[in-house]
Amino acid sequence: MCSDCGGTGWVRISRDGAEGVVRCECVKTNRPDRLLEGARIPLRYAHCELANFDPLPSANRSTEKAKIAAEKFVSQPFGLLFMGPQGVGKTHLAVGIIKELMRRKAVQCLFRTFPELLKEIQNSYNPVSQASELSLLEPVLEAEVLVLMNWGRRIPRHGCGTPFPMFSTTGTTRTK
Repeated sequence: MCSDCGGTGWVRISRDGAEGVVRCECVKTNRPDRLLEGARIPLRYAHCELANFDPLPSANRSTEKAKIAAEKFVSQPFGLLFMGPQGVGKTHLAVGIIKELMRRKAVQCLFRTFPELLKEIQNSYNPVSQASELSLLEPVLEAEVLVLMNWGRRIPRHGCGTPFPMFSTTGTTRTK
């Protein structure tokens, strides 16, 4: 526990005869750790970093291009979509990106899978549920960067103009 704020995150100050509170330095120092905890990255992806992404030797040039795009996204987040067959590293890159954003820039990121989120929303309509649809969607809508995994076979037309940086991955390939 912080000796300055006692774990509250706030420190009392007095300036020019007025009293108030300011954010404690511990909040700024520990922000990346708190962001990582709140990002909901599953444990099975804890090892994923941009630095340790190693495409398979059989992978084509598009995998290398994806890594370059991932590295660019960290410096200029706008929108990014990874598509391809299972096992090529889409999730690894996505997790690596949000870890870098949280560590380097203290950006609030969230990792969700579409099927899991949809199931939670559906369950919120159960009369005995403690969760509301809004309480489930609020973190998704408020995240500065959202990783939305496995959202389907088609690229949503409405997702092209999102007002916040978002990228997603899907384990399917485009078919005609």
